[in-house]
Amino acid sequence: MGSFSTATITVNALLIVGANTETLNNLSLTVASGSVLTTGAGSATITGGTLNFGSAEGIVNSNSGVAINSAIAGTHGLTISATGPTTVSLNSRTLTRPRAPTARFSMGQGH
Repeated sequence: MGSFSTATITVNALLIVGANTETLNNLSLTVASGSVLTTGAGSATITGGTLNFGSAEGIVNSNSGVAINSAIAGTHGLTISATGPTTVSLNSRTLTRPRAPTARFSMGQGH
């Protein structure tokens, strides 16, 4: 993806491979299915704008680490799933899973 400047973009899901940064500038990125996956070598970053899950449950799944430095919006909560040793950072709040094969953190409203 890269850097965006359009006011609103809607995608079904977001896949970030490797240590890439998705810069949202001042836009709202709506993830219709609620699924954000990061994988590959290095930690991914989503920065700027708003990561909006709308009416879907937000699901962030990472096996490589992810830092989300964007506002997060949505009405059905946020689930963070980490496979293997990984770190997930949400606007400077860090969740680390050092060893267990699967970790699941839930925040906000669920179904």
